[in-house]
This record gives sequence, C-alpha cells and structure tokens, in this order.
Amino acid sequence: MNEYLCVTIYIISYLFVPQRDERYNHPLYGIRLKMKHEHQIAIFLLITLLLTSCSKTVYTYSDDDGTSKFKLYKNNYKYIENSKFGKFSATGTYESTDSLISFVYRDKARIPYTYKIDNVQKVDKCKNANSQIIRLMDKHSKSPIPFASIILKDIKGDIINGMDTNMDGIAIIEEDINIYKVEIKFIGYSKQEFLYNEFDEYDIDVQLEELKPGGRMAGECLIYYTDVILEYEIDNPIEITKLQRNGIVYEKQIVTP
Repeated sequence: MNEYLCVTIYIISYLFVPQRDERYNHPLYGIRLKMKHEHQIAIFLLITLLLTSCSKTVYTYSDDDGTSKFKLYKNNYKYIENSKFGKFSATGTYESTDSLISFVYRDKARIPYTYKIDNVQKVDKCKNANSQIIRLMDKHSKSPIPFASIILKDIKGDIINGMDTNMDGIAIIEEDINIYKVEIKFIGYSKQEFLYNEFDEYDIDVQLEELKPGGRMAGECLIYYTDVILEYEIDNPIEITKLQRNGIVYEKQIVTP
C-alpha cells in the first residue's frame, strides 16, 4: 500500500510541479506548445471571420426629397431613409442573380420612397376649384384599383378624413387647408403618399406599385405574406457598382471593414 502511494506522489510532482530542466524533454511540453500554437491560429481565424462578416458596401441615392441608403453585408442589409416622408431604418436578407438583387423587406408600411417615385402625376388643373379628382391605377397594367383607402392627415400625422375609391378607381378630395399629407393603401400594393400642397391645384393620376410577396406567411383563415421583395437591377454580380430601378440609381460609396 505504501509503495503505490509513493509512486503516485512522484508522478504528480513530476508532471505538474516540475523542478528540473529535464522537464522540457517531457512529451507534455511539446503538446503544450502545439496547443498554444493552435490557440493563436484560432484567435486569428476568429478575428478574420469577424472582420469579413462585418464588412459592408454602401449604396446611396439623394435628391430634393431626401436621402436613401442601402448597406450591404455578406448576406444581410440595412436600409436607412431620411426623407420628407420620415426617418427610419429596416433590416433583412438579400440575394442576387446576374442582373437583379432582391431584398426581403419586412416593413410593408414603410417602403423606400425611391421605390415609388413619380407614381403621382399631374393631369390637368382641377375642374372644380374646391375639390380634386384622384384616379388610382395599377402601375403596370394601368387598370383602375377600386375600394382603395385614401387617408388625409394633418401636419401632426393625425387623420382628418378618409374615403375609398369607387369602382372606376376614382375618389374626390374636398379642399381643406388642414390637409398636409395624403396616404393611399391597397392590399398587395406599396403604400403611396404625397404632400397635398404639391398637387392640390391639379387632378392627378396615382399609380400603385404591386409588391412581390416574400417568404414568410401568417394568418389562420386568411393567409397573407408578412414580407415583400424589393428588386433592383445590378450592373455586375461580381462587383456591384450601382443599384437601379425606374431611373433611380444608387451609387456605390465606400467599402469599410
């Protein structure tokens, strides 16, 4: 019994509390060096991965209405808008092909203002001095959109009045000095909004942009999509220098780690 005890104490002392220079010849010393080297490599790879995954490319468009910006990461993006329609941001994922980049967009109520630019067109001076005619249609088919909601808001964002388009996609807005913004909504289409005083002297045509449904679905009796797809043309799938849609061009700005 005592013999086994002495052997055990001798091994512990040699392995874990070495006192002689010969300890460097022990196999555990080589293993320890190898583990230290592998640990350093692991840290280096982790830092490289973090820097790579966090690198981004920024694409920006600006005009008199505001600034619109996409920040593209490896598989994700962040959209930032500061325009006359509001200031907000949105995040999600994206995919690209040879000619298109598709953003999975979650906030259907706040589509980039550039995505629906020039959708409000002046037609003629108002036939009636006290009212304005709005004719609502699909942007591509030009067919009328009936029963769409038109919401009139004041400068604080409070609702003043509301109405629906008729079977011919037509609605009439009665003149009101308190109207600041007009919002138009219809299921499956991008919400269209414009400042009332920019168009109040004209009868107008409003074209709504139909949105491509995304991947997530919700609802029980009525199934609906909670995401939409925003598509932009790209010039080069390997090195994208610009995003384009309906004459709007987002230029590549910077690439940062």
